[in-house]
Amino acid sequence: MKIVENNEGFTIYNFDRQINAKILQRGEGYYENGAVLNLDEDRGTWTAEVEGTENYEVTVSLTGHQDINSYFCDCPYDGKICKHVVAVLFQLRDEIKILLSAPQKISNKQKFEVLLNKITADEYRNFIAHHAKKDKNFKAAFELFFADKDDNDDAGQKYVQTVKNAFRKFSMQAYDYRGQRTFMREVDKLIGDTHHLIEKNKLSAAFNMGAAILEEMMEVWLYADDSDGAISERISDSIQLISEFTELSGLTDKLKEEIFSFLAKQLKNERYFDADLGDDLYYIFEKVALNLNREKAAFDFLDRMIEAASKDIYSYRRNMFIAWKDELLKKIHERKI
Repeated sequence: MKIVENNEGFTIYNFDRQINAKILQRGEGYYENGAVLNLDEDRGTWTAEVEGTENYEVTVSLTGHQDINSYFCDCPYDGKICKHVVAVLFQLRDEIKILLSAPQKISNKQKFEVLLNKITADEYRNFIAHHAKKDKNFKAAFELFFADKDDNDDAGQKYVQTVKNAFRKFSMQAYDYRGQRTFMREVDKLIGDTHHLIEKNKLSAAFNMGAAILEEMMEVWLYADDSDGAISERISDSIQLISEFTELSGLTDKLKEEIFSFLAKQLKNERYFDADLGDDLYYIFEKVALNLNREKAAFDFLDRMIEAASKDIYSYRRNMFIAWKDELLKKIHERKI
């Protein structure tokens, strides 16, 4: 469900008189069963999680304490308003009544900030050590957030393992239509984590993590139903991430060589071409080859690909590699002029 502007003009106090009765009944049922969790507000934007067969995130934008500007839910429903938004509106109406009856009451966010300010550094350390020992997800999130403080040489492999663990846990849901959204959210989170590593200037770790996501996604693509294009879209996002990565300043020659070798390995995988993504991957490979002055290695690679493709029944792939080689020759010639 996309962000919906409230053109009907209903408010927190009268929405239940203007929404479809069937949707209203279902949403009220969720509300009465306590399915609305973690309702919180930040400058007029309220967020909550609605619990059901799957958990969905809902956002409602208000002006003042009653006028609804817009709302959003990440469920697949494509109508004007879903039961999850309705459930949150019922809960929100209760919350606003409490706020108006006790205006001096501070928000949950403010309470939490007060608590944070009371905690000592030693108490923080003890809390972090305790939960990191018990909860691997907490430990991984903590390490990622403070990635710029981690000088361990094996940090890249640690994040590769994080990707593998996530795919081991969630990838089976990619093969089930109802569970695919949960899987996609996890992949989007991993891609976001990779961007976070780049922002922290942990470039080697970021590349290793991005490369691992791409390899794992290609395995999923081979067997999962991609009729809606969601898996291919994430693969394209991963390739785009690597493309943007190669444009960064601060890449060492060693890391560029790793990227070059990785791309050469991936281009041998016919799945990229079956998914119509081989071109995208090759142009990154070519860009890195030219940047490293590894033209000969690129030519040798293309010659091997041409030779292997010569055994195919159809000549399409062989002709494509020949065209890439000709194009590379032209670019090298243009650089020398």
